[in-house]
Amino acid sequence: MADLVKLTRDLFEISKYNNELKELKILNNDNINIVKNQLRNCKNVGEKRQLESELQILTYYSHQIEIKLQQQQQQGQAQATSTENIIIQHQSVKYDIFPLSPLSRHRLSIVKRKVLVLDLDETLIHSFHDGVVRQTVRPGTPPDFTLKVVIDHHPVRFFVHKRPHVDFFLDIVSQWYELVVFTASMEIYGAAVADRLDAGRGILTRRFYRQHCTPDMGSYTKDLSAICNDLSSVFILDNSPGAYRAYPGNSYFLKIIHEVTYYNDKQASDKTEKYIIT
Repeated sequence: MADLVKLTRDLFEISKYNNELKELKILNNDNINIVKNQLRNCKNVGEKRQLESELQILTYYSHQIEIKLQQQQQQGQAQATSTENIIIQHQSVKYDIFPLSPLSRHRLSIVKRKVLVLDLDETLIHSFHDGVVRQTVRPGTPPDFTLKVVIDHHPVRFFVHKRPHVDFFLDIVSQWYELVVFTASMEIYGAAVADRLDAGRGILTRRFYRQHCTPDMGSYTKDLSAICNDLSSVFILDNSPGAYRAYPGNSYFLKIIHEVTYYNDKQASDKTEKYIIT
């Protein structure tokens, strides 16, 4: 039985993790029961003393295992509490962009590309400016870029956050569609955002702004026929149903960014990419 004690002692010294300690606890309890059974059947005084000594040691380690488990549980609770106060800074995800296959390039060369119209605010990006009282993003979350524009002779600074995966999304769909930006924002702001999203790739050159929208009951609607006469070849991706109410069959609704917990839930952008690419 000395081997059981030695095994328990050795395992206790090397067991550091919660699951290892739980397994050792089960093993040690089994060993205690084995010793107790042998102790009940033992008639030799010397062997009985030896068994009692081993039982005492195994019981000691049983208590020590419990202490270790409680310490790990307390440490885990403390770490969980501190993690709640930590802002996780998400780094940009890098994707490999594969060129179109020769067959795909041939098909695109013999057909007219369809037009994909993209809204900006709450579709491709989310932004807020100086002086906003109500936080629309988690405090401490850095913007992807900052814009400084002059509106009505007043300089305004915008903090812009991209929708997750938006750069990859644009890289992919630009191979299949003619991309058009159509935003109800002022041109001085919308053009600056589009320039940053385009990043010199030349994929967002066609742009429409507030002056191209139609005022309608305090909001703006977007006339897709002004972009493409063939409505069977154009559709719009927008977070505002009112913007495309005249073209329900040429639209795809996208939840606004900060309503889908923008920084932690990438399902909206992933769904959009899947919808368009497939």
